[in-house]
Amino acid sequence: MQATNFPQLGTVMIKLLHPTSAVCGMPHENAFSFLKEQEGYNREYYSGFLGPVNINNSSHLYVNLRCMQWTLQGPVLYAGAGVTIDSTPEQEWAETELKIQSLTTSLNN
Repeated sequence: MQATNFPQLGTVMIKLLHPTSAVCGMPHENAFSFLKEQEGYNREYYSGFLGPVNINNSSHLYVNLRCMQWTLQGPVLYAGAGVTIDSTPEQEWAETELKIQSLTTSLNN
């Protein structure tokens, strides 16, 4: 960001990249509007980006597609799959089930 004399570059890039198609779908605007209207719930921990920022002059951000929230009622698991024009709903569902399975395995150990 210093080399380009653009201190807001990181923030601008995150806004351009998040939510990614893996989180929201494509085309972005249409998919995002559809999800907001149809899902009917707050995605909360459904996804996000994480990673070290500005450690040793380097940043590495990753899209988080599975996570777990502990509530008074017990764990709530979040996972999803990207939906694009080339997606096959059955394959996306199977992928989501595998992601949840990795979380439930962690809970059972």
